[in-house]
Amino acid sequence: RAGYEIINNLCEQAVKRNNGEIQWEFVHGLFDQAI
Repeated sequence: RAGYEIINNLCEQAVKRNNGEIQWEFVHGLFDQAI
């Protein structure tokens, strides 16, 4: 569930800031560090 919240928030911010482009390398880095 925490993973969903992180991805959902990042997607919402991407729509506002990056024209909907998600920085997947950043997301992968977050989850790699979390494990």
